[in-house]
Amino acid sequence: MVMSLADAVMVWESFSRTELILLGSIGEADDIGGVVAFLCTKNAKRVNVQRMEASGGIFL
Repeated sequence: MVMSLADAVMVWESFSRTELILLGSIGEADDIGGVVAFLCTKNAKRVNVQRMEASGGIFL
């Protein structure tokens, strides 16, 4: 069965945003601070990324 775009939008909007996030909450500045602090250390010298996701999993 193929769902119409209008039906897909209705299903999407029926979820609260936190229900769609794997960790159950949107990433806040305090959550990201630890990642930024780590990336500024010598231990992160071999980390090569183009984009690091810190959204709580909403885009996974």
